[in-house]
Amino acid sequence: MLFDWAAWQHSWNAPHSTSDLVFRSLFAVILAVASTGPLREFNTASSWRAGTVGARIGGFLTPAWARVALFCAVLLSGGAFAANVLAPVAVAVMTACFLLLATVYLSQEFAGTVTEEDDGSRHFTVHHHLHLLGMAALAITATGLCAAAAGYGATSHRATVWMAQGLWGTIPAHYFVSAVSKIRKRGLR
Repeated sequence: MLFDWAAWQHSWNAPHSTSDLVFRSLFAVILAVASTGPLREFNTASSWRAGTVGARIGGFLTPAWARVALFCAVLLSGGAFAANVLAPVAVAVMTACFLLLATVYLSQEFAGTVTEEDDGSRHFTVHHHLHLLGMAALAITATGLCAAAAGYGATSHRATVWMAQGLWGTIPAHYFVSAVSKIRKRGLR
């Protein structure tokens, strides 16, 4: 069951309700703040990288009304996630909106940086915070849905603990993969 009124009321009287609220609220605020940068930098005169998602659907997200709608979806789902109302659905919507935004943003010509190596090869690098936050959002969504599938209520403290563990597991995994890719790129195997 996605929403159980009695369980939701009980979750606010539980001993861990304050820590759950703080964790969920901070993640929702961080995701909303991270969304504002790409939303501000979208413009209708963008040139898109060929063959990217942005080249196909970027024109739909560049008008002001579409950017406002996407930001409102992030805010509303973030608020529902923080308030523990339909948490699995809210975190899935919040994550999908953020990943759509980040994917289209990174399809623009000016997003990220391109570095040229000594051998003349060029490498595109994305903005670090968008990549890490996207991975964290996916981890929280996956662990939240797994907790709900495992029989823990969507409003339970255990589901929030699983989400927090997913978040903390993502951060070192991100840096490990980043380090391995840098070592491979530089030929230091």
